[in-house]
Amino acid sequence: MVILERTSNNLRRALESGDSDEDARIRAVFGDLSESAIERLISKDVVKKFKELNGKRNSWRGHGGHTSGEERRVQVDSLVSDLRELRWLLGNVWAQLLLVRAGSARRVRDGYVQAAEVAVGTRSPFVTRDFRVGDAMLDGELYLVRDRSQSPLRLGQFVQLRAAPHNAQYTSYFYNRTEGTSVRMVSYQYGPGSEVEYDAERFRDEFGALALA
Repeated sequence: MVILERTSNNLRRALESGDSDEDARIRAVFGDLSESAIERLISKDVVKKFKELNGKRNSWRGHGGHTSGEERRVQVDSLVSDLRELRWLLGNVWAQLLLVRAGSARRVRDGYVQAAEVAVGTRSPFVTRDFRVGDAMLDGELYLVRDRSQSPLRLGQFVQLRAAPHNAQYTSYFYNRTEGTSVRMVSYQYGPGSEVEYDAERFRDEFGALALA
């Protein structure tokens, strides 16, 4: 929550400064989303909603263990309501960007034409499409992109597309926490076997200036 509040506050200040260089820098950070879409993502209302959810997570009984069926139903109904409100706040922001796995690229006069597999669901094969981009994407890596993006948004190792537990085709793994020299990645789609472990050194580039324990 501290990171979310400080980052969104700094980004809002930069957007409101009227500095065209700052605008371009922030657009690049968000994969060339429109300014109105970025404003939705970093709005005070979105931060407020996450603070409410964080409070629920920490106060609800059952967070660290068992809860009754009735309590669980109340919690689920509450979270569904929160999700609807969050979707209303964000609108169609994420519809502007596609999750892709980058493939081969060829240089053209105004940048690159790059083939990429579009993630379309666990029951369908990846459909390959060509995207015109300013900066070439790294082969085999995951990005959020739209056609004619100057700077596709690289997800790094914080989000991974790997074989699902028990050979259940594919699922997505998300960075969860660092424990000593290990990084934990979790999948929210599956229960048992939904967590994998990696050497934290593999994440040093993604962590940037953050120190690893």
